[in-house]
Amino acid sequence: MRSTAKYNVIRSADLIISPQSGQVEIQGHVISLGLVNMQVLLALLERAGEVVSRSELFDSVWKNQTISDDTLTRCISELRAQLGKYTSCGQLIETLPKRGYRWVPGVSHLNGDNGAAIKPDKGSHRGRWKRLLTLATAALAALLIFTIGVLWLIDNSLRTEVIRLTLIPIHAGQTSQVSAAADLDDLLREKLLATRNLRFFARSAAGDSKLKPFPFTSREFNAQWIIEGNIRQKQTKIRVSLSLVDARTALVAYTLTRDIDGDTAQLKNLCAAFVDEVSALLRLDQA
Repeated sequence: MRSTAKYNVIRSADLIISPQSGQVEIQGHVISLGLVNMQVLLALLERAGEVVSRSELFDSVWKNQTISDDTLTRCISELRAQLGKYTSCGQLIETLPKRGYRWVPGVSHLNGDNGAAIKPDKGSHRGRWKRLLTLATAALAALLIFTIGVLWLIDNSLRTEVIRLTLIPIHAGQTSQVSAAADLDDLLREKLLATRNLRFFARSAAGDSKLKPFPFTSREFNAQWIIEGNIRQKQTKIRVSLSLVDARTALVAYTLTRDIDGDTAQLKNLCAAFVDEVSALLRLDQA
């Protein structure tokens, strides 16, 4: 695929990406991306449908810079959260453990500097006015929606309790296992986000707690639980351990340990089994 750098507008699924302005339009919703997140997105779009390794993303976005794996993992998580909120596309960015990431939808209608690739259709102006009318209607209904939302939140807060978690990045016992640990961390976060009544803190918020998470997260953020894990070599397999720990006492409430080959299906099954057990222990309903 040709480089996306020279295009003013890139279209993929229901996304309209404007690299120069740093904005993405999704079904009438405009999202502003940070410079780094936009560069990561463009690197994936440039090779849509192909696997882009973590090292290739580092070379493309942070060339000649020393950046931790956690920085890239955070960028991918933020892109999923920002773009996935409004898109009707089921999956935009796929994680392939030990290999990297892949932009799933196809990329089409690239608009070059000469404007030849995209020609405005006859309904473009009508579509713009339709979006403005939709926004105006939404503004008139805002008070009603706000009232309903507040009542729902009050009712929901009375019926359920939000569990606050701090997630510590998966520790790799060997340098060769760093990528697998980052992939496992992504899969674990995706599975946890599908669990109702559970919220975890952003890594940047608890960044000072890496050396001594107990009782830092409990004191500073009123965290109730901490999830930590590690990967280490076990003969020809890798041994993965995930633990649920009381944030106030540092006592382990539950641990799951398995020896696996490290392929995608096994990592996903391990994450699902762990979150299911944690949900049962904390009495949560899964989506």
